[in-house]
Amino acid sequence: MESEINPSWRNIVKVLLICVVSFGFYSFIDNSDFIYEHFFNPRKETSRIRFGGLLVFSILKYASLLTSIITAAFIIYMVFMRTKKIRKKRIVLGIIVALIFVMVTGVYSDISVEELKKDYANGQSKFIEMNGMQVHYRDEGKGFPIVLIHGTAASLHTWDDWTQELTKENRVIRMDLPAFGLTGPNETRDYSIESYTQFLDRFLTQIEIDSFHLAGNSLGGNISWNYALEHSDKVQKLVLVDASGLPMGKSKPWIFKMARIPVVNKGFLYYTPKLLIRKNIKQVYADDSKITDELITRYHKMALREGNRQAFVDRAKLDSNEDSIATIEKLKTITNQTLLIWGAKDIWIPLDLGKAMDKNIPNSTLMILENSGHVPMEENPKESLELLKEFLSKHNQLQTPN
Repeated sequence: MESEINPSWRNIVKVLLICVVSFGFYSFIDNSDFIYEHFFNPRKETSRIRFGGLLVFSILKYASLLTSIITAAFIIYMVFMRTKKIRKKRIVLGIIVALIFVMVTGVYSDISVEELKKDYANGQSKFIEMNGMQVHYRDEGKGFPIVLIHGTAASLHTWDDWTQELTKENRVIRMDLPAFGLTGPNETRDYSIESYTQFLDRFLTQIEIDSFHLAGNSLGGNISWNYALEHSDKVQKLVLVDASGLPMGKSKPWIFKMARIPVVNKGFLYYTPKLLIRKNIKQVYADDSKITDELITRYHKMALREGNRQAFVDRAKLDSNEDSIATIEKLKTITNQTLLIWGAKDIWIPLDLGKAMDKNIPNSTLMILENSGHVPMEENPKESLELLKEFLSKHNQLQTPN
């Protein structure tokens, strides 16, 4: 019997090697900074050589992934068809499943808020009860208030560098929006812009802030300009950093498109590889050298906060409802002095949309950072902050402390 079984085990080992090598090759292509920079980076200009390389590496990448999947399935088939002892079947199957799991390394369970607080809450962190949520925020410094609103999948930490400098002369308030950071999901699962502007108004009322400068990035920018429309008397100066709001059409990031596909979006609730977070950050940064492991880990862990993955899917479903004509008409009615800060290399919300926003907001000034992507306050805090300070200075920033 042994002579009949042994050849089968040798074959299994051979196929397993093919499986591991194939997946390793797939991972190499997917993680190679050189290949990404020269062939996959959407900021690079298209050429015949680049297009050819993109085609070749894409074929190799997905052929390798497909080979690893097929060989893994074939290994399971060989084990069950060739092994005659039930105990051996179970042991080998367990080993195979463990190996496949290790290769995938993308399935993560939720992380509790209490666990995340150990790393991402500090002595300045406060929590306030609002509609069943414990909203995480920080209120630092003294002087005229500046309120900072982060974007999708981010947290108040995105403003760390700005806050460090601004608190020398101003009171700085920032929070984790519902669906993100330590705050997490709301009970209604309503993540519309209307819901966010109402949340912001209730939050500021609760901490007794009624006059301030308001700055927001991406989704936070969208919330900011919509809030300013409804409360222009409270917002003294408006600052929009690569703000969303105008329909993006085909330029919408793929992660948001995937999150709206039925069945596929269910996978986001369990499959959240760190590699996915890394790829998204590489898309929003123009300079990959500024992306640190600490940064990737923070974004990854915040995504795993209890309820945040479902909230991301719920939020992504709403972005398809943007109305271009209605949005433009709304932008035309903004009366606040407005500064637009835009990264020239932003591929999530391209500069053309920033120019369109500048064209339609009556009292706006557009400042472009040539070396920035979608999050200038993170990637180039010094340069972007200088633009903010100059804007506030020109428009009589010094006011009576609140």
